Amino acid sequence: MPELQPTPEAPSPFDCALLAQRHPDLREGIRGLLGAIFEHVVMVADAGTLIRCAARLRPRVVVADLSLGPGMPADWLPRLRIQCPDLKLVLLSAYAEPAARELAAQAGAVLVLDQRIAAELLPAIDRLLAGAALPTSVPAPAARDAADAVTVP
Repeated sequence: MPELQPTPEAPSPFDCALLAQRHPDLREGIRGLLGAIFEHVVMVADAGTLIRCAARLRPRVVVADLSLGPGMPADWLPRLRIQCPDLKLVLLSAYAEPAARELAAQAGAVLVLDQRIAAELLPAIDRLLAGAALPTSVPAPAARDAADAVTVP
């Protein structure tokens, strides 16, 4: 297998987000949300296609399911970062496992959202694109309720 190299930086020719989600219903729902702020939303359902499309399209942001697979996130997140080191990456997770969130942070994800927190996705992306600092994760709804209220700055 050839060694992966970063692809040359080239701005995307159009305003797009890249959505990587393997569950069709979630993919369509998130696409609808992203369509409110991006001219184009490109959707993929596996990690290999995500990496190829990110390198080719240079989207403004990538929103990806942490459990995209095949394999563990440790198999594909580092490859994505090698190919696209400056990529703005938001990861969605159905799990609040600290190890998964730590892996995402190490891979350069700027934000890990529980995928049930759809209301927080667009404001977080707006702040990300504006250059604002974001926390690396937002707790799952049950954890948020227990801590009263947690908001993304």
